[in-house]
Amino acid sequence: ARGYLNRPDLTAERFVDNPFYDSKLESSSSRLYRTGDLVRYLPDGNLEFIGRADDQVKIRGFRIELGEVESQLSAQAGVESALVVAKELGGSQQLVGYVQSQRKLDEVAQGVLVADIKAGLLSGLPDYMIPSIVVVIDEWPLTPNGKVDKKALTVPDATVLQGEYVAPNTATESLLTQIWAELLAMDATDISCTTNFFELGGHSLLVIQLAAAIKTKLKVQLPLDKFFQATTIQSMAQLCDGNDIRQSYKVLNPMSTIQQDNPAIFMIPGLASTEHDFATLAASLSMAGANTYVCPHKGLLDGAEPYSSLQENAEAIVDGILDTVGKTSCIQLLGHSFGGVLALEVANILCRHGVNAAVVLVDVYFQQAQQKLKAGYVMPVDQQSVPLPANIDVDSTLLEQFDVLSKRQLSWFREYIPTAEQGVVITNIYASQSMYCLTSYKRYFNGVTSLADTDFCIDADHMGILRSNELAGHVISKFID
Repeated sequence: ARGYLNRPDLTAERFVDNPFYDSKLESSSSRLYRTGDLVRYLPDGNLEFIGRADDQVKIRGFRIELGEVESQLSAQAGVESALVVAKELGGSQQLVGYVQSQRKLDEVAQGVLVADIKAGLLSGLPDYMIPSIVVVIDEWPLTPNGKVDKKALTVPDATVLQGEYVAPNTATESLLTQIWAELLAMDATDISCTTNFFELGGHSLLVIQLAAAIKTKLKVQLPLDKFFQATTIQSMAQLCDGNDIRQSYKVLNPMSTIQQDNPAIFMIPGLASTEHDFATLAASLSMAGANTYVCPHKGLLDGAEPYSSLQENAEAIVDGILDTVGKTSCIQLLGHSFGGVLALEVANILCRHGVNAAVVLVDVYFQQAQQKLKAGYVMPVDQQSVPLPANIDVDSTLLEQFDVLSKRQLSWFREYIPTAEQGVVITNIYASQSMYCLTSYKRYFNGVTSLADTDFCIDADHMGILRSNELAGHVISKFID
C-alpha cells in the first residue's frame, strides 16, 4: 500500500519511516504501517497483543472505527449525542450504542426511538456496523475530568438480545433451559423461555442433538418435526409434558401481528426449509410496519402429501394470497433460494389474474448447471454438508419427509426457466459469498427475463443473508417506505 486515497494527513500519520530499514535486504521496506495494535515483547522474544491504541474493533471479521458508527448514531432524529462500545454478548463480540435523547422519554417512547434509530442506520451503514443493542440514557456518567466514564455505563447482557426475560416456571422448563444452554454455548440464566431456538443460533443439526438430549435427560422421545413447531422453552415443555400442538397444513401462516392498514409481505423459504429461516427478517419487517406471512412447504412438518407440481403449488399460494388480501394494487413477494422459483411463478400467475406483483429474490440462481462458478471457489467448511451425529436414536419421520420433499422441489428448481409477465417487478439481492460469478449470472438473468431488474449484493453467505440488517433495510425500502 502507498497510502490513503486523497487523505495525505492520514497517510502521514499511519505510514512512517522504518528506523530498521536495510537497503541491502530485499525484504526490508523503507516505510512501516502503524496498525494501532498495542503489543509487548515477552522474555522468549514473542509478541503479546495487549489491545488497541485507537477505537478500532473487530466485529465478524471486519475492522470498524467506532467513531464512524457514533457519527451516524448522532445524526439520527431525536438523538442529542451518542457513544459506541464493543461488548461480549451472547458468546460473540457485539456493538452496543448508547444515545442521549434530546428530551427525557418514558419506556414506550424509548422503544420507539430505538426502532427509528435502527431503521435510520440501515440506510447509512453496512450490516456489521449496526449496533446489536441501542441503549437510551438520560445523562452521561462523567469522570472527575469531565469525560464520559465508559466503565460506568450500563452493561447490557444477553437477555437484551431476546427481549423481555421470562424465567422457567416448571421442572421441565428448567431442564430444557439447561439443555439449550449446553447446545448453544450460553449461560442458562441468559435464555428466556419465550425466545425462539432458531433466533439464538439453533439449526437443523442442533435439533437432532436437542432431540437426543431430551430423550436422555427427560426420557421423552419426540418426532423431529415437532421441534420446528415448538420453538420456545415454553412450547417445547408442553410437548415433553404430553400436550400435542400439532399443526395442520395452511397455505399461509402469519409471522407477525396483523394490523389492518399495514402492507402485506409474503415470504417463501428455500428448498425443504421452514419459516424459521425468516425469524429475524420477519421481526424487522414487523417492527417497520408490515404484515408478514410465510408460505410453508406442504409435506414437511404436517404429514401431508407434497404438491405434485410447481404449478399446483404456486396456484395454491395465489388462492391463499387473494383470499387474504384480495386483488390489491400490488402483491409483494419474497423468495429465498428455491423459494424464488415459487415466488416468481406466483407473481406471473397473479399478473395473469390482473394483479401486479413485486418480487424480491434473495440469493436465487436459476438453471444452476449452466452458471459460471467463481474462479478458485472453495466452499467454506461451515457450509459443507455435515454428517449427522452417530448413534443418535431419534424419530426419523422428518428425515424421510425431508428427503421426499427436497427431491421433488430440487427437480422443479432444475427444470425451471425464469420468465416474467408484464406487471412483475423484480429485485435481486445476492450474497457476496455465493459460489456463482455474479457478473455472468446477471447477464444470463436479464437475458432470459427480458426485464431490467434492480440488484444489490450483501456481504454474507447463503443463509446468513437472511439474518442481515442490510437485507431488512432493502426490503423495507422496497415494500414499506
